[in-house]
Amino acid sequence: MKGIRVRNHKRFKIFIIMMLMGTMFFVNYFNKNQMLGSFSFLNNKSKTLNLVSTLSVGEIESIKIFDDTIAIWNNSKLSYLNTKGEIILEKKFQFKNPDIVFGKDSIYVMDKDAGDIYILDKEGNTIKRFKLEGSIKNLKEDGDNILIHTDLQETKTMNILDKKGNLIRNNNISNKNILTYNVNNKNTKYIISNLNLREKTPESDIFLYSIDDGKEINNLRFENQIILFTQFIDDKIIVLTDTKLHLIENGKIIWHKEISDIKTIELIGGKICIIYKNIFEVIDLKGNIESTFTLESDYKKILPYKKYVLLYGNNDILVTKDSKKVLHQRYTDEILDLQTGKSFILVRSMDKIELYKIDSNKKDN
Repeated sequence: MKGIRVRNHKRFKIFIIMMLMGTMFFVNYFNKNQMLGSFSFLNNKSKTLNLVSTLSVGEIESIKIFDDTIAIWNNSKLSYLNTKGEIILEKKFQFKNPDIVFGKDSIYVMDKDAGDIYILDKEGNTIKRFKLEGSIKNLKEDGDNILIHTDLQETKTMNILDKKGNLIRNNNISNKNILTYNVNNKNTKYIISNLNLREKTPESDIFLYSIDDGKEINNLRFENQIILFTQFIDDKIIVLTDTKLHLIENGKIIWHKEISDIKTIELIGGKICIIYKNIFEVIDLKGNIESTFTLESDYKKILPYKKYVLLYGNNDILVTKDSKKVLHQRYTDEILDLQTGKSFILVRSMDKIELYKIDSNKKDN
């Protein structure tokens, strides 16, 4: 009987220990979720993400905030709303294969099959309508230019236009897979990167051209790499591949950094902001790491907002300033899109749009 009592005492002690451990787990879990649901970085408790307005919306294909105006694209219709959700203007487009690209201050509505393009300003006024030969594969705004990749039979063409839709230069490219393209801020040079699949291992090439005469200036090959991102900073070129981050100048690689599991990259204020694995890094143009920290959640995009840099994922918003974390908020709803305007931060979930501002010390605003 004595042995049985000892075993019973042991079982009772184990039961108590398990209860205590379970209690501690739930307390920690509760406290952690409370912390994640508030603005929880200790160095800057004065920073808060304040809700300004909530707009109920239906289905949205694409959205853009311009100052105090919100442009919504859905079912070939472009709607302009104010920050109260009131419709200011609506335009319907009768296109066979419609698409839209929002630029910094312009909107590009196109029929991708026919090559028809409308350029509108942020108030909805039509600046120009024009047509390109072939189907439109992609359109992007880059600084003061519009870059449009078109296909006509076996020929791919890179068209460079100004913001008013006037053609500056085009480049016909045959039998190549176009990856990226950019124009420098002086509008004197442009680059096109291609993927070569004819070899046993993938190779990427980047070509630098003169806008003035269209002639090739130089080129560079990246063996066993696929180019994902390119961007000019003055006459330097940032190149991100699937395994490395490079800086190119005068046709030569100045430095490179081994990198993998890349989530996103953005150039903000002349600095390289990048998320890879679960790490956020800010890198200067000499390749020096200015700051780095581990992310506790999965973030998919980086955006500038005033003096801040924002990161967001499916349920998290992280605000940084001077490469330091200043604010974190967790959402119960999935974040489908987040954008920054001059005044507001726009957060879109399944059935609503929320507009926020960051309130902080007077020194920061």
